[in-house]
Amino acid sequence: MKIFILILFFFNTKASSFQELKLKARNSTFLTNQAFRSGVIRRCKHYNIANRGDCNFAGKSLIKVLDVENILIDKEFNKYQTVAFRKKLKELSQTRESGSYLYLLKNELKLVPDVDFNLWSFTLDFFKDKNKAIEHIAILFQDILSFETAPQLIYLESIKTNPAFINELKVVLDLINRKIRKYSDRTSLLYPKKVWNDFDGSETNLFYHFYVISYLSNELFKETKSEELSFFIPFSFNYIYELILLSWKTSEVLYDPKVFDSEENIKDIYMAYIAANFFLNRENKINFNDFSNQAAENFRNLVKESVN
Repeated sequence: MKIFILILFFFNTKASSFQELKLKARNSTFLTNQAFRSGVIRRCKHYNIANRGDCNFAGKSLIKVLDVENILIDKEFNKYQTVAFRKKLKELSQTRESGSYLYLLKNELKLVPDVDFNLWSFTLDFFKDKNKAIEHIAILFQDILSFETAPQLIYLESIKTNPAFINELKVVLDLINRKIRKYSDRTSLLYPKKVWNDFDGSETNLFYHFYVISYLSNELFKETKSEELSFFIPFSFNYIYELILLSWKTSEVLYDPKVFDSEENIKDIYMAYIAANFFLNRENKINFNDFSNQAAENFRNLVKESVN
């Protein structure tokens, strides 16, 4: 499998060096999908999460749900952004309900004091449905760090859909960013209350590790009807992403490292652990300090324990 992926990399990128190969692999939608699909399927089998057929189906379902595309946003510097959930994003941009949600959220962001605002509570109150609330936050706010380069906006503009919705989304993203910049307690600003009790999620880049993974767990459960797969596949996808982000070693696309001791990235992985449990209404049996320490001692054992 590892050799197969390396061959795919070379034949599909026409790279003249290994460094160029790694860069092209990062920017290729096809290769990104192949890496994640192969990575989660192999781990699913290795950790005995399900039988071979169910692991294969769950891995394919993940890629189908993710529906990603790497979009070139800066030709001069060859800079790409990844947009996910393209079909669903387009659908939401064309529904009256989603437009009303953004309009009311915009007013809430403008009028409600920071200390009284919570994105999850507002969204859940609006939709009256946990799954719909997760779906809208995960898809519409999949990247909140900069509304100017947010991939969901770039994608919607590229397909020329509903200009009024796009403008409303731009305003909301800008207002969220303003709140984030001036209000230090980002955990209470952005997440369900349960997350406040279990983890400090004040770092903004943890945001999509929570809602995107919760949404993936939701969608995988619809596809597989398995709690084990709907926890493990999004959770492993997230930490494979972190491994690739750190090194893009081909070995770590398919095999877990013995130890994982990046303090910054372990927070991203732990947030995904919380997120998958949140959708499944499961308790977080491992606190962050223990999670971090175990990852630095034996990451593979931590993965096994996380599933149980």
